[in-house]
Order: sequence, then structure tokens, then C-alpha cells
Amino acid sequence: MSPFLEELLWKVQGTQIDQRDYLEDGWVNSGYVFSQPDGKPIDPDLITKAFNNMVEEIGVPHLTPHGLRHQFATAAREAGIEMDIISKNLGHASVATTLDIYAHSFQTLKSNANECLGDWMDHGSDMLDGFDLLSFVFVRSGIDSAIRC
Repeated sequence: MSPFLEELLWKVQGTQIDQRDYLEDGWVNSGYVFSQPDGKPIDPDLITKAFNNMVEEIGVPHLTPHGLRHQFATAAREAGIEMDIISKNLGHASVATTLDIYAHSFQTLKSNANECLGDWMDHGSDMLDGFDLLSFVFVRSGIDSAIRC
């Protein structure tokens, strides 16, 4: 967890403790990290509306909270993060669940990697005299990904 995120969560917890102390018996322990001032869960529709407004305000093409989750999984895999770590971060019970849900995205990554390998087999030694295959993939991929050509 990043220091920024850790600090944010400590602040949220502090706010909830203050709200609980102020409301005493009127505060509900819903167990949620983000809640209404009385501790009750926030209506998911309000979160979705707020997210959509933010996306529109900053001019990002259509994006949903769930789409953001998919983007995280795909970007994490592109960055070379191990499947068990991605699966745990997504809260899945097993790596198999993650693979089932994101198989289409990961298949595209595999195809891109195979294309890189094919390019290297065809011209790699001419283009990168003295570099190894991994160096070739990094050079061809730019900053975005070690897999994408």
C-alpha cells in the first residue's frame, strides 16, 4: 500500500471515530471503509453518479468503476505483476477466478508477446546486435509495457 493511501485511510478512520463518538448510540457500525456520517453504508448509486460526474468533468471517455477494476487487472498483468498478487488485490478467492474473468484481456497480452517474439526471431539479431530477447521486448515496447510491441 502506498504511503498516500495509508494516510488517507487513517484520516477516514479518524473521521469515523469522531463521528461515532459524537453520535454515540446513533452511529451504526456498518463495517465499511467509506460510509455516511452516521456510519450507514453509502448508496452505491450515489458513488456511481459521483464517479460518472468526475469522469465527465475531466473529459475521460466512458469509464465505469467496474471498468476501472478491469483496467487495473489488465495494466497490472501488462506490467508483469504475478497473477497471484493481482488475484489477491482484486479480492478473488483463487487465481483461477481471476484467469476466468480476465482470460480475454490476458489472451490479447499473450498474442502481443507472441508477436514480439516473432519479430525478434525475424529481425532481432540484425536490429539489436548483442542484446538479449528481454532487451528487445523492452526496446520495442516503449515505456508503456514490457509485453506490448
